Amino acid sequence: MPFFSTSGNRLKFIYQNQNIMTTQEVANKFYEYMQQGAFDKIYAELYSTDATSEEAPGSDWGKASGMTEIHEKGK
Repeated sequence: MPFFSTSGNRLKFIYQNQNIMTTQEVANKFYEYMQQGAFDKIYAELYSTDATSEEAPGSDWGKASGMTEIHEKGK
């Protein structure tokens, strides 16, 4: 069962004994990888494999499901 843990003034979500990154930690990693041009690391490390991306109606891509489709959409 998920629970919350506090560390200093930060709140972390803990699930199945995995230490999930805080929003700030994700933002810091995203910024670091963007500065390096490491876009593949962003997709591999910061996105869920079952993520979805939805575009506005009329777009060539209505909805992309999963990282394979999202990666294709970004080309």
